[in-house]
Parts: sequence; C-alpha cells; structure tokens
Amino acid sequence: MSRRGAIQAWSIRAFVCTAVALPTLPADGPGPVLEAVRDRSTDASDEHGLLETMNPFILTNLVSSRVVVEVDRVAGFEPSPKALQAVERALADHCESGKRVEVVLDDEIPRAVWEKAAGRSGLEGLVARHLDRDPTDWAHAEVVYVLYVPDSRPWYGKSVSGMTDRIAFARGGAFATVQTILLFTDEIRRDALLWITPAKVERAVIVHELGHVIGLVSDPGHMQPEQPGHCSVARCVMHQPGKRAGFVNGVPALLAGRIPSRYGKRCIEDIETAKRLWRERAAADPAFVRRMKAERLFRETTITDAGRSRPRSR
Repeated sequence: MSRRGAIQAWSIRAFVCTAVALPTLPADGPGPVLEAVRDRSTDASDEHGLLETMNPFILTNLVSSRVVVEVDRVAGFEPSPKALQAVERALADHCESGKRVEVVLDDEIPRAVWEKAAGRSGLEGLVARHLDRDPTDWAHAEVVYVLYVPDSRPWYGKSVSGMTDRIAFARGGAFATVQTILLFTDEIRRDALLWITPAKVERAVIVHELGHVIGLVSDPGHMQPEQPGHCSVARCVMHQPGKRAGFVNGVPALLAGRIPSRYGKRCIEDIETAKRLWRERAAADPAFVRRMKAERLFRETTITDAGRSRPRSR
C-alpha cells in the first residue's frame, strides 16, 4: 500500500473509532452539595439523589429568573457562533419557563496576558480581572463564565478539550466564586477530523461542559460505572466515549460528520424530575427557598471535569 493510501486508511479507521470520542476529558466525580437543597431526611421521591447534584439556581426560577453566560476569549481564539447558539438553546430548552437567558460575548484577552497567567493563581487572577458580571449578585442573575484559551496544560498539566471548574477569586476586598467553563481551542482543533469540523467539536464540548454545570449526570440508572458524571447512552452528549460510542456514532460521523451535541432522553428526564421535585418541596416547605438563598454563597459545583469542587473558603 502506498504511503498516501496507508494514511487514508488509518484516517478512516481513526475517524470511525475515535473521532466521536469527544471531548477528551478526565474522569469526573461528585462533589459537595448544597445543604439547603439536600433534605436531611430521606426523600423517597428523589430515589436517584438528583436534588443533591442538580443545579436549582440555573434550572429553576426559585432564586433568580435570569441566567447570564459571559464569554471571554484570548485573542485569536474566537468562539464559534454555533457553539454559543447551542448554549443559549440548551438553557432555553431545559430551564424553567420564564427564565431569561443571555449569552454575552465580552472581553478579548491579549495573548501575552494569558501566557503570563500560569498556575492556579494565574487562572484565578485572569478571571478576577476579566469577569464583568458580579457572580455574588445571584438574586438578579446566575452567572456562568466561559473562557476560550489556547491550551489547558499551563493550568491543569494535561491536554484536554474542555473543563468545568468553580473558580474562587478576590476582588475589591471581597471573596467570590463563579462556575466556569474552560474551552481549550488548540485541543479542539486537533480533535477535528475530516467532516467533523472544529466548530462541531467545540459545540459538543461546550454543551457537554454546560451539562456538568447544571448537574449531569448523577442517576446511577444511566451513569457510566467507570466514568462517574457521564451518561451511559452513547448518543447523549454527556457520554464519555469508548468503543461502544465509536460503534454507535461511527457511521453518522463518517457519512455526515454528525457527533452528539444534545442531551439524551435519560438526561432530560433527570432535569425535568429535579425541577418538579424542587417545585414540590418549595410548595410544601415555606422555608425552603429562604434556606437556598441563605446558603447560596456556600454553594460548590456538584460534578466537574476537574474531578473536584472549589470551596468558598480554602
């Protein structure tokens, strides 16, 4: 076989088996939960523990009826319009009716500034300087911060395409935390192959990370045993791909460049169940929403691709 033919054959095999294995992410793990949401008594209606991991501040209007997604990027690493549209659509589709969703493309960060922001303290400093919305003003809006940067290695020591993390930082003498989605564009571009364009990879990665922000996946009925926080349904964007995903998604990827970019039926059922249970609990317990507000500043992320949560006090 010629060298060109060998390369083409290898590319097709890799495409079918691994091109759908996106995003390239480390394993997740459940983190601490919000005490106000977790009923200290057993709740038989929440048999899968959804209220311990799902995010009521984004998904419901119990505390705020508005969610703002602020998007910053390093110069030269512009987000795809389709990716931002997918975030807006996912929130509009799965938050409670009446939730106002705003996705705002904001700062362009000079490349030189990013290059100096190495290590955890560098990341926290970058967020402190460039996040314009106030994440502590949660009564008016829940804030999610999205940051497009070239590479994950300066902060996490490994190459991945996306990450969710709760970033803690000080600003003006006050302490704040914000749920952050990090998109690593160099890796996203490397993951693109043939008809799977970088924009398609980016869309899948950002919707996957948003799923972790809202609390997916915690139901053991469809959680991957070897990948906590990920869905066992191969066509769900929350799936952490393996051989089965390559078999299920390989043909659509090969023929049409289609990879999963939406939540599957089981994940959507979890979202709807959690919203219903929160509403029922709020109706039955007049103090429930008050406790949520009182403990809001102590909230930590539930499931993150960093494999840990960031506490309010360190």
